[in-house]
Amino acid sequence: MALLGAAVIGQWSLRLLRSTARALVDATEDPALTQRIRDLIEADGDAKLADLHVWQVGAQAYSAALAVVADAPLPAAAYRQRLAALGLLKHVTIEVHRCGGEASH
Repeated sequence: MALLGAAVIGQWSLRLLRSTARALVDATEDPALTQRIRDLIEADGDAKLADLHVWQVGAQAYSAALAVVADAPLPAAAYRQRLAALGLLKHVTIEVHRCGGEASH
């Protein structure tokens, strides 16, 4: 009976290790979701994503941290509104910067 119990616990442990290993090494990014975020933020032709990090925080839940650069930047709330349709995003941090190029002078 002890061997059977050890086998059941061992099998459970291996499944748990496999399911959490990807999260532990931050390999849970969804490329389709990342591209969709990029498309929505950059839709106006002015805003560009300078930095984007997306990671899984639950079974069907993702967090994102992004930095937006634009010649005529909008408030962070406007960029957050563009992402509202993405139900998988549960927590979003947005940093907005004015472009340092010639057009911003």
